[in-house]
Amino acid sequence: MRYSPSRKEDTRQLLLEAGAAEIKRHGFAATGVDRIMQAAGLSGGALYAHFSGKNALLVAIVAAELEKSVRLLTGKPEESAAEALPRCLDRYLSLEHVQQPERGCILPALAAELGRADAEVKAEVSKATREFVAFWGAKLGKREAAELLLSQCVGAIVMARMMDDEARQQSLLDASKAFLLKQLLPVQ
Repeated sequence: MRYSPSRKEDTRQLLLEAGAAEIKRHGFAATGVDRIMQAAGLSGGALYAHFSGKNALLVAIVAAELEKSVRLLTGKPEESAAEALPRCLDRYLSLEHVQQPERGCILPALAAELGRADAEVKAEVSKATREFVAFWGAKLGKREAAELLLSQCVGAIVMARMMDDEARQQSLLDASKAFLLKQLLPVQ
């Protein structure tokens, strides 16, 4: 049976979204194709109609998820850093992001696995982080400041997820926000 191009694209998008949620929740290595297909409500063969295998799906998920994160966290070019940074930090360094990894950025969810991933996956991570660093480096006036911003935000989410107490999670997020704002924004 032939499907329309729009239905094929809808199915591909469903695979990306369901796959992203599952691997952010359980990790890439621990998430089998069957789990992804079940989450998407599709049969096992549907994956291979869109991707050559699980790793090709990961590459596509990483690309799509990081594009979404970069869009969300770069703000509007015309905004000043003083306007954009607090809003972006509030959005990223939130309890919701800590407690619902399937809805957040893929970097803290899969940090260790992405560090061990193949060259194709690392290329997608590098591309997205270069875009983020270029945007924030220009806005903050220093590339190193953008790298600090990225690493501190990802690290804060990873650390907060390791804590079993919501108050400690919030305290860590608040401390990270305060540190970044103090370090990265000029004194007004």
